[in-house]
Amino acid sequence: MNEKSMAGLYAWLFAIGLVNGIGILERLKHSHREVYVQMGSPDFGQSNLSKPMLKFQAFIFTFEFIKLRDLLLTALCLFELATQGFLVYLIIL
Repeated sequence: MNEKSMAGLYAWLFAIGLVNGIGILERLKHSHREVYVQMGSPDFGQSNLSKPMLKFQAFIFTFEFIKLRDLLLTALCLFELATQGFLVYLIIL
């Protein structure tokens, strides 16, 4: 794969991950409000190093979403893990 196609793949994976992340936040905000507020009401307008965003990332990467028994949320979170994992794999490659 040449550099141009790799850059395009990175951009697509980033965009898919961002849109999916927004979907996760929206699902939490509307269907699991107490968890969303407990995290500090994370928002993509915040720094990734802000406390709410770190809690949001931990929620996904520690599989806490499974405790909520929400099939759609679980699917979104697993897809997020897969896209981010693939992106990291490509960067390391």
